Amino acid sequence: MVNKRLSVLLLVFFIVGLLISSGCSAARKPAPTDEPIPNRTRADEVDTARAQHITSEINQVNGVQKAMVVVAGRNAYVGLDVKPGLKEEQVHELENIVADQIKGTEEAINTVYVSSDPDFVSRIQKVSQGIAKGDSVTRYADELSDLGRRIKPRTI
Repeated sequence: MVNKRLSVLLLVFFIVGLLISSGCSAARKPAPTDEPIPNRTRADEVDTARAQHITSEINQVNGVQKAMVVVAGRNAYVGLDVKPGLKEEQVHELENIVADQIKGTEEAINTVYVSSDPDFVSRIQKVSQGIAKGDSVTRYADELSDLGRRIKPRTI
């Protein structure tokens, strides 16, 4: 009987010891490679050039005093300073013209957010200036997302 208890006790200690030693082993990680990371063009560099092109096109639209454009992925965010004296219906029509022009000339853009609301314009201008200084578009992702929720998008 004592022999049987001793055998069971030794077996339990052996199993516990085995579990502890196997459970605490270091994780195996693959060895790091020495391959260089390929040079990639940052998406926001291309987007900045596209935004500048769109801005110059929109600034030529009759009724637009100044446009601020930020391109993030397949979305364009456009803030419009419109010429004084335009009625609300004219401003709304101008926003639609701008959205249609962007969708017609920029195949890579799926969604256009256009507004002449002073708060929207001010926020887009701050984002645009930050990107012009070298900040990444991703730094402003939350801001752009919030702006996108505030207005009705114009999709293709």
